[in-house]
Amino acid sequence: MAYLLFQRFRILYAVSVLLNGAGVTASLLYVVPLIVAILAPIVIGEKLALIDLFLAVLAVIGAYLSSNPSLKLASTLSFLVGLSLAFIYAITIIAIKYFYNKGYSMEEIIVQPTIAAIPILAVSSIVTRIKITFDIIIIIVALLWGGMVSIGLALILYVKGMKLVKALEASIIATLEPVSALLLATLILGELYEMLQLVGIVLILISAIGIALKSK
Repeated sequence: MAYLLFQRFRILYAVSVLLNGAGVTASLLYVVPLIVAILAPIVIGEKLALIDLFLAVLAVIGAYLSSNPSLKLASTLSFLVGLSLAFIYAITIIAIKYFYNKGYSMEEIIVQPTIAAIPILAVSSIVTRIKITFDIIIIIVALLWGGMVSIGLALILYVKGMKLVKALEASIIATLEPVSALLLATLILGELYEMLQLVGIVLILISAIGIALKSK
C-alpha cells in the first residue's frame, strides 16, 4: 500500500505542476493538515484538540499565501488533480504512522516504496518512451544529489521524524517546506518576497512553533 501511494503521488505531482504550475500545485498540496485532521482520528485513532485544528488552519492559509501570492485560481480539472495530490500525501502520512503502530521498523517502511519504485518507473519510462540521458557527469550528479540527498537522506529523516510526532503535527511541520524554499530563493537567486508571502511565512511559523510548544 505504501509504495503505491508514493508512486501515485509522484505521478500526480508532475501532472498537477503541468496543469497548475508550481505555485498553485503547492497551495493545493498544503491543504494536507486539514485532510489529516479529519482522517487521522478515524483511521489511526489520534485525538484532535481544538488548538490542533486551529494550528492546521493557520498552516494551510500560510502555505497558500506563501506559495500562491497572486491568488491564482485553478480550473475544475486542475483543482481536482491538486486536491487528489493532497489527499494521497495525507494518506501517505497516516499510512506511515499506521505501520509504526503495527510494529514496523523505520527501515521496513522506507525500503518497500524505494524498491517498488525501480520496476514501476522503469516500465513507465519504456511505455511512455521517455528520453533518458546517459551523460556520465549528469548521472553522477543525479546519484550524489538526487539519490543520496534529496531522496535518500530526506526520506530517512522524514520517516524517522514521523515516528516522533503525530500525523497531524507532521503535516503541519511539512508546511515549512515553502518557507525554506522562499528563503533559499532569496539567498541564492536574490528573489524578493511579496507582502502576502511574508504574511504566509509568519502564519506557517506561528503554526509550527505552536505545534512544537504543544508537543513539548
